[in-house]
Amino acid sequence: GFFEIRGNIVKEIDLDKNELFIYDACPICSKKITNCSHKDKENPVKRMILKVLLDDETGSIRATFFGEKAEKLLGISADEISRINDVERVLKKAAGKNLVIRGRAELNNFYDTNTYDFNVSDFEEIDPNEEVNHILEEIHSLE
Repeated sequence: GFFEIRGNIVKEIDLDKNELFIYDACPICSKKITNCSHKDKENPVKRMILKVLLDDETGSIRATFFGEKAEKLLGISADEISRINDVERVLKKAAGKNLVIRGRAELNNFYDTNTYDFNVSDFEEIDPNEEVNHILEEIHSLE
């Protein structure tokens, strides 16, 4: 189904586990060049897939950001990140971010783990101070 989750990124992105993947994509359909049937393969664009672990204090879920969503989260384009040497410095900025994410949850039966993966279709960053004030307002309204 389609869900909305509030949480924060609880660990740094691990390049060794392919939690950041940059590839050459078709400028027309955004598929990997090797999976695309369009004829213009001479002008590929860089695309990004970013996987993070999001925790909402009741549990955690793997969330995947594709293309422009990944670029927005990191504040850098796939083309730019593919050309820099210190990728870890950029990725460290994502750890600890508070987010509201919206998208689809899918059951992942890989290796019989029966966990859910979340494909992010939209998100926004949350200011922790504003969130605390919002919660306090809700508590006071119940009194």
